[in-house]
Amino acid sequence: MTDPGDLRLDQLLPHQFGVIQHIEAPDDDSERLMSLGVCTGRTVELIKAGDPLILKVFATRIGLSARLAARVTVRPLDDNPASAPESEPSHGPV
Repeated sequence: MTDPGDLRLDQLLPHQFGVIQHIEAPDDDSERLMSLGVCTGRTVELIKAGDPLILKVFATRIGLSARLAARVTVRPLDDNPASAPESEPSHGPV
């Protein structure tokens, strides 16, 4: 079940951050997104809207078709990505 505040990735505003909640795409598209770092729990930033849209994942910018972005559900964040939940599991001190 999705939160009423959730949006499609293509609905974020430029420079808005979101945490990926769900990806509803065929297996090959889901695998392609995962290989680019677009997966559930990850914080992303929309750099440029349009088709393709430009998405920042970690320090990398990727182009993503609007069709595929519409299949990704995100929870919008304020401008501070520090408010996002951990997007990588913590492994403790090394």
